[in-house]
Amino acid sequence: MKADKHLCLLYVSACFGTLVVFVASMTAWLYWDKALNTCQYNELDLSRNCGCILYSKWGDSFIKGGDVRICYFAVLSPVPIIIWTAFYALYHGYRSFCTTTKVKVTLITKNGVDAVNTQLWSRPILIFAIILCVLSSVLLFSEGVIVTDGYLKTCDQYKKSLVKELSASGALAKAIHDRIPCEALYDFLDYLQPDPPTLEDKYRRGAWRIQTNIVLTMSIYGSWVCFVILIFLTVLNIRCIKIPRKRPILNTSL
Repeated sequence: MKADKHLCLLYVSACFGTLVVFVASMTAWLYWDKALNTCQYNELDLSRNCGCILYSKWGDSFIKGGDVRICYFAVLSPVPIIIWTAFYALYHGYRSFCTTTKVKVTLITKNGVDAVNTQLWSRPILIFAIILCVLSSVLLFSEGVIVTDGYLKTCDQYKKSLVKELSASGALAKAIHDRIPCEALYDFLDYLQPDPPTLEDKYRRGAWRIQTNIVLTMSIYGSWVCFVILIFLTVLNIRCIKIPRKRPILNTSL
């Protein structure tokens, strides 16, 4: 059916999009995990892990990352969505491209003659898909809010760090706070943020740099785009479940 092709395309898009979110979030987290885990320089709780790039804060001497649980959520949230959207993409893809024989069934009863559409989907599969779409939409909405807000909060905190590093004051400090966009601030962060002095050599980043702004932006836009796709999937699945399996073509009742 034509709807199978639309559903397959949307599920493939959702699967690919959430995979991009997963890879981007994982890349940013692993790159900054050791470099920003500087809680021991600012807090008494040495067991706390603050290696998340999101919600980083300016300390006395170092930028310290946000709580690592935030990054756990940002990285792991897309995983179940990747799995189940891949399954449904295969299901609807098989129905679209591999099932070529269309069987026409006519059901004759005492009340009339009905045409039975054998190409319709199993109702439990559609109902389960709707439930998963709704739950995944909530999950991706939360992901989008957290990653977007965490990105902006880290940007705002690093402006304070940059003002101190440049010994800026007056108009220069105001220009840094008001005019330098977050894209440029993350470029400064990539090149100017040092590794903690006590960090083991095997964890040091050396001369290798990533484009943190691009990676986080991919995660942000990917989350919101996939959220919209799942809304469309929810609506389309609801419309599909309302299609009647039997359609009367001749009424013989008096």
